[in-house]
Amino acid sequence: MIDTEARSAFARAGQPSAEAAVTVAYLAGLAAAELTLVAAGPIPGALAHAALLLGLAIHATMLPDAPYQRMLAAITLAPMIRLLSLLLPISGVPPVFSIALVGGLSLVGVAVAVRVLMVRWADLGFRRFDWGVQSIIAAAGFPSGLAIWVAARPLAVVPELSIEWVVLSIVVFTVFVAGVEGLAFRGLIQTMARERFGTVASIAIATLVPSVLLLSALDPIAILLLTALNLALAWAVDWSRSTVGAIGAHALALFGMLVLWPLTLG
Repeated sequence: MIDTEARSAFARAGQPSAEAAVTVAYLAGLAAAELTLVAAGPIPGALAHAALLLGLAIHATMLPDAPYQRMLAAITLAPMIRLLSLLLPISGVPPVFSIALVGGLSLVGVAVAVRVLMVRWADLGFRRFDWGVQSIIAAAGFPSGLAIWVAARPLAVVPELSIEWVVLSIVVFTVFVAGVEGLAFRGLIQTMARERFGTVASIAIATLVPSVLLLSALDPIAILLLTALNLALAWAVDWSRSTVGAIGAHALALFGMLVLWPLTLG
């Protein structure tokens, strides 16, 4: 009896380190897939992300009772979103339409994951919240977008600063980019990580996942600035238990760096 209890206690003690090792391995795989994209181009990069997606899906499916199964299922969203962004660009039209298409399909994937994992929307940060606090969090996106644009000077994703293009870009950035990433990274992944590893690790994971996906897109200074923004947003979500302000901040940062500042200061 004592021996059985001792083995059980030892197994429980080993679970967190095993879960952490598996999670770190897949996060390293995500970084490797993105670096493959940088070093070898879009086709090898897409294949690397597809292999990671397949591996995560098989691992999560084959071990339904594993304590980290929900974590793996949540991380699956990262290579899925990246793979869609590589496979579905639309040539000959403003990039904002490609962003909307990728975001729309990603949103479907996120909604399916929420249903399969049986996560309540309230646990993803969609609950009653303090409008004042969330407005302050959202407002931080405006100067953040300016700083990132100054560092990276990305091109505008719309042709002009007209009312139609401004409204379209705000909707696309809010729903199909900030909303999708807010749900996937600072909602599902951060929630699953908090369940298994606690607050500090969940903030770190929710910061690293979206930041790693930027490795092929921007220069080092912009990546550092966006990583700092991701860290601040993950902390704000954990502190306020709401993703609303973080989604607003992300959308404002994107609008500034990809529409407002390129068309007014560029």
